[in-house]
Amino acid sequence: MNKDLKDLLKVCYGDVEEFDESRVEQLQQRLEEDADFRQELADELYFNGLVQEVQTKTPRWLKIDKILESEEEGNRLESSVMNDITSYDRKSSLRRRFQLISTLAAGLCVGFMGTSAAYGKNIFVSLKQQTMSFFESFEQDIDYYDHGVPIEAKQWGGDTALVVQAENGVSPLHGKSMLKMISSTFEGELTAGNPSNSNVFYMLDLKKYHLDPSKTYICKGSANFTNASDQVTHYGIQILSLPVDAEMPHKQISAQWLMDQSLTFAQNRLPFKERGAWENIETETVLPAESRYLILLVYVLDAEKSVVGPSKFEKHYLDKVSIKISPVE
Repeated sequence: MNKDLKDLLKVCYGDVEEFDESRVEQLQQRLEEDADFRQELADELYFNGLVQEVQTKTPRWLKIDKILESEEEGNRLESSVMNDITSYDRKSSLRRRFQLISTLAAGLCVGFMGTSAAYGKNIFVSLKQQTMSFFESFEQDIDYYDHGVPIEAKQWGGDTALVVQAENGVSPLHGKSMLKMISSTFEGELTAGNPSNSNVFYMLDLKKYHLDPSKTYICKGSANFTNASDQVTHYGIQILSLPVDAEMPHKQISAQWLMDQSLTFAQNRLPFKERGAWENIETETVLPAESRYLILLVYVLDAEKSVVGPSKFEKHYLDKVSIKISPVE
């Protein structure tokens, strides 16, 4: 496999940290001008889509028999995405550029499952309508507060945490910043001062995505943690959703109100394996049609808590957090 194709596949799957803006523009230009190169990329993504269909459970990917049903959609594939990319504001930051391209590319396999093998030169669908994404690597001034679960969209909240750059021998997994998990202070307001989780929440308003109520959507959350200390910890991720009439308490003493009102719940928790190494964790769920808000919860657990009071986490970090919402036909 040639280097350009390898690099473009990295862009497609979000692994873009090593690229600068000029390299992305080179790949974009070749993709626009080289028909054989477009075909090679289509072949790779099409094959990967089949592999994921076989390896994952229903309803995460569309049924394989859909692949052979619709050849006429092939003629409208490539132009829509190329227009999206070339019209994008070139003065925007490199991170935003990567976010756009990787967001478009993230839905390729989903798109192929509904199109067929007759893609030829035209290899993309209008992916903004296929996969909606949220991505955070804490590069901007985030709206963060340590008073519990956010009650407004586009906000971070939870236990005490702080945006930092490289420290304690840990470099951010993506970009120049990361979130440092400090304590479980907020949670302790409910649990008699003896909590062991450092929880961080993000609230996403689903209204802006105009999801089709007749379709089923899969929501996938992903986060990356590292533990640079000797503390024995686990790391976890949860997805919850709230209805349009959810009660948002302005004075919170715990996150229990979120658990009580949530329409769905997905969770994954794993122990740290290697000190100072970044480790990824993911979970996914079917998104109820009546969902209005999506809550992503990521946390570090003090697995051997031995002291009274909130747990402290001195060298624990979170970075490269994402949410992807994809329709299933």
